[in-house]
Amino acid sequence: LPFRAVTVLGWLLGNLIASLPRSRRRIGEVNLRLVLPSWSPAERSKLLRRHFVAMVQMLLQYGYCWFASPERLRRLMREASDPATPVPHLYEIAERHRVEA
Repeated sequence: LPFRAVTVLGWLLGNLIASLPRSRRRIGEVNLRLVLPSWSPAERSKLLRRHFVAMVQMLLQYGYCWFASPERLRRLMREASDPATPVPHLYEIAERHRVEA
């Protein structure tokens, strides 16, 4: 699957999982109510839904990274000099610990 399709699939599955009445969702609701008491229930619900989406996307993207070719992964990466790169220091760390295949 293309990377964008993996991301969309993660969004769909994450929303589906967030909609199901499960114990993990209940735990998340309680935790958010305790740590964000000033937020409205709608705001906390939106954050919890975004959490489930991000979690599923991350799991699917890990699989993508494990099985995609190095060339395909390089096309997805941003250069450290790119101003849109959120944390360029991570690239420096990765270079220091690079393992040749």
